Amino acid sequence: MCLASAVSTAGCQPGPPAPSDATPSAGSWVYPDIPANAGVATDYVYNPTGGTLETFDVGRNAVVATSDATSFVVYGFSSAETVFTAGNTQYPAFSLFEINGSTAVEKLRLPTNEGLFPLAATDSQLYFTLERYNDRSAVASRALVCIDRATWAMKEYPNFSKRIMSGAIIGSLLYFTQTNGKGAINLSSVPLDDLTATPTLVRSGLSYPDIYASGNLLLTRVSDTQVSGEGVTINCPYACVFPRHVDAVISMYPDATHTMVARVYRGSTGAKLDGCTDAIGVGQHGGHLAFYCGGSVHEVKAPA
Repeated sequence: MCLASAVSTAGCQPGPPAPSDATPSAGSWVYPDIPANAGVATDYVYNPTGGTLETFDVGRNAVVATSDATSFVVYGFSSAETVFTAGNTQYPAFSLFEINGSTAVEKLRLPTNEGLFPLAATDSQLYFTLERYNDRSAVASRALVCIDRATWAMKEYPNFSKRIMSGAIIGSLLYFTQTNGKGAINLSSVPLDDLTATPTLVRSGLSYPDIYASGNLLLTRVSDTQVSGEGVTINCPYACVFPRHVDAVISMYPDATHTMVARVYRGSTGAKLDGCTDAIGVGQHGGHLAFYCGGSVHEVKAPA
């Protein structure tokens, strides 16, 4: 689905939504199970297939340490943002943090009964699904929240009480998928400048909930192995990253020998650009988006 390419500059609108109890915080945050990077030139690398954060020694081209996903899961945006959330319903609190080079800086600490899951992003705003849990760790309520990237202030939109399964932003619209209560999946949209508006149904009866933005192209999952839209089909059998400012898609998946591989495709055409075996994850290297492999770092550049 090819859509208008104008980029929204709207903030978290309109107000005033329900206040959040999230606590702003600042300063370096030592990630659980990952040693400090002092004295070693390292990059933080996110593994979208396992929900882990890793430190990668760029001098030795090797992983230094990996977080323990069995107790603390890292959640990232499909658009390759430098902002992540981490935690689970058993951990003392969810955290929202930003990676700047080899430093992870916590920006928000949530109450112990809340979970925050990335949905979609613009240059100035971050959108998440917020879940609140009861004393049995079951979901008690849900809402859409918007966080301003300049102030880290959070606004909550409780009219999104039904679970949002996937989200993508194109132009001035937030696209999202939800079940219709009868087992079918609906694709809807809502203006970013009026998140209290009644959503518009775009398409019903989707077979999969996953949606992605690749430039001004909206891609939906059409099979276990592929995403597609407007004649463009991309191999995405496991986890895919669609960076907002590069015409590329990074697909990571295990091959027939259970070795993790990475393949990079041109987002607008689906043509293969690059790849490697022994893939580790995605991160920022020297200020540029890169994917990391055993023994190498590959910068993701805009194709000529």
